[in-house]
Amino acid sequence: MATYTLHVEIDPSQLVELKKGGYNLCIARKVGDMYNVIWKGDTQYLSSNTFKWTQEYKVFASRPFQERALVQPVSNEEKIEYKQQCTLNEYGVMESALNDPQGRPGSFKVVNNYGATHIAVSAKMDGEYSAIYNSTDPITPIATLTPIDEVRVWFGLKQETGTMFSNISGEYIDVKYGGLDFQGIMYTPDGQWWLLD
Repeated sequence: MATYTLHVEIDPSQLVELKKGGYNLCIARKVGDMYNVIWKGDTQYLSSNTFKWTQEYKVFASRPFQERALVQPVSNEEKIEYKQQCTLNEYGVMESALNDPQGRPGSFKVVNNYGATHIAVSAKMDGEYSAIYNSTDPITPIATLTPIDEVRVWFGLKQETGTMFSNISGEYIDVKYGGLDFQGIMYTPDGQWWLLD
């Protein structure tokens, strides 16, 4: 299983002001065509920062999407891999993943037999799972979920891991991996994001 790395350089002249202002370094992972949950967001960043992840996921039923709220599970979480599916049964229990005969590379499914409810996905970064997606509408009967090898990075005012969002104010950078497993970016002295060669 490939390990993906994001290296983030922050110019020291910006670091002090960002920390004084209460800004968190935020990373979101794209699922389908959207970003809507902060995968990593805290004040524990320095001039040089490295984040690592693999394609490890969990799915669960969640509370409805609400901007600026934290993703909240309402069922158990189950590990899932590409080309697998989990079923949320009629009792509200997320069952263990099974191979999906119609599964596609890069996607997995949740079959919802419980009734209209929201579905969320968490992914492992630096050894810990945290949410990367919460459905904006209730899902029934099947959700096909496709995590993309692309992250969005920005500085958010007091925005923490697991926070749901619709829009980002301020500068951000989208980092696409494609066939790569390493990308580096820099936040410059004039407050701009650049992709490093």
